[in-house]
Amino acid sequence: MGEDRSGVPGRAAPGGQGVLDAFAEGQVGDAGAAQLTVYHHGLSVADVWSAAPHPGPRPFGSESVSILMSVIRGLLAVRVRLLSERGALDVQAAGLPAGR
Repeated sequence: MGEDRSGVPGRAAPGGQGVLDAFAEGQVGDAGAAQLTVYHHGLSVADVWSAAPHPGPRPFGSESVSILMSVIRGLLAVRVRLLSERGALDVQAAGLPAGR
């Protein structure tokens, strides 16, 4: 992975710097912690994190454990869409609302 030029800790594969830049922009003014790892075709494209200083024995970093909230809905929607596009799921027969 390449060198980070975004100002947030992390790394990106060649061509993945835009992910770090977008993440850094999204963290401006955010006092919380955030992590993002992106894989494309099984290869790591970006691994980045950000956190305001906090008390405690360990700094927030790439190996920190985070709580995920409300992420399954988006992941499920993407999976249903992919299965539908590939013909592996008939959303009409399953009684699911058809997307646009």
